[in-house]
Amino acid sequence: YAGNPARSYAETTAFVQSMNAIWGGNGWVPLAARSNVVPGTPFTPGEINSTNEQTAAAYLMVKFNNGAEPVWGQSVAITGNLGVRYVETKISAEGALSFPTANQVFSGTCAAPVGGGELPAFCKLTPEQQAAALAFATGASIPETAEHSYGNWLPSLNVKFGLTPEFLMRFGYSEAIRRSDLGLTRDQVPILPRVVDNDFLGFEAQAGNTFLDPIKSRQFDLSGEWYFAPTGSLTLSLFHKTLEDVITNGFYERSVTNNGQTFDVYVRGPMNSSDEGTVQGLELAYQQFYDFLPGWLSGFGIQANYTYIDSSGVPQENLDAGKANPGGSETAIDTSQLSLEGLSQHNANFTAIYENAKISARLAYSWRSEFLLTTRDEIVPFSPIMSDATGQLDGSLFYSINDRIKVGVQAVNLTNETTKTLQVLDNSLQEAPRSWFRNDRRFSFVVRGTF
Repeated sequence: YAGNPARSYAETTAFVQSMNAIWGGNGWVPLAARSNVVPGTPFTPGEINSTNEQTAAAYLMVKFNNGAEPVWGQSVAITGNLGVRYVETKISAEGALSFPTANQVFSGTCAAPVGGGELPAFCKLTPEQQAAALAFATGASIPETAEHSYGNWLPSLNVKFGLTPEFLMRFGYSEAIRRSDLGLTRDQVPILPRVVDNDFLGFEAQAGNTFLDPIKSRQFDLSGEWYFAPTGSLTLSLFHKTLEDVITNGFYERSVTNNGQTFDVYVRGPMNSSDEGTVQGLELAYQQFYDFLPGWLSGFGIQANYTYIDSSGVPQENLDAGKANPGGSETAIDTSQLSLEGLSQHNANFTAIYENAKISARLAYSWRSEFLLTTRDEIVPFSPIMSDATGQLDGSLFYSINDRIKVGVQAVNLTNETTKTLQVLDNSLQEAPRSWFRNDRRFSFVVRGTF
């Protein structure tokens, strides 16, 4: 074909269909030319859905304060709040059960293969089983609406203990939810024949799940904060989170009847995991302006922090909410061995600062260790992809011409860092290089006006 498909879709379509005609007419069909599309659209009823989500919430909070002055060994100033939120969620998804055509089940003959060999999977069925499968495969699309609702009580407690005017501790407990991506709640069930190792096993579907519950989290936080100078502090924070109902890939059977025939359809799609996961760690942070230094040196300062995160315990999402059928192809790797997606075990940031009446300057270096970028690559064998350890140096310098106008320059990726990704090869978590990315060193020249 010598044409340009992007420029002339109609011409390309005509060419491909002419090739189909030569080979018997069983090849590709343009979306809009399918027999069961909705008039005026290229989509079948089973590819169109309307999802509605409504939420209602109420919140009650009580504040408390003992009115004490913080004096080490004598009195502790206690302040905080106690509250609870109730959230109710209702989801309604309009969709359809879409059945295969008889040609999708079997379009050949059951004559013995020339030269020997194995019969097609369909031909191994009894005549009664063949007739039932063909009768089930009417190509019809039957509309249906799935509805789901759930309510969650979410308590929270935050307490601050002032031990001295310079040292305090904080404790927090809360419960939270994260609803599923709306794309995962589609009620579209496109049914197709299921053939494994040349055995006809009935029918299968890759579908969304309107009956997903939200991911739930129980969160504990404890921190100690030392304000050792008017412009200086040192803090240590500990945190622990328990995750329930994490959304992941699942498999279940759904009994479906069509044209007088009933099959247990093997459905692959999002489900709530029965396993619990944990996220825990600590953060150490330091910041200070050295205003005790003489003259112009008093404008220097530093901000620095380090975070350690350990996460484990759940099989993770292998889903794509942006696809029509978000079940996803399975990866052969046990993703529960990996840290949760997007979380590095080690994270560090260091920023050098300079501030005075005219000049504002920053030089910041951010670094993070290897982390899981996605549990499922877009190409075979759909393996998890890790982002290798990486760091980046950024900077900025601004000068105030007057109270209203600033000019300056911002720099991103001064070290021209290359980001490397790695493919997880097996359950022993061996890795091999996958790809390299360089975002390039970039400079922006800025004028800011305040009026």
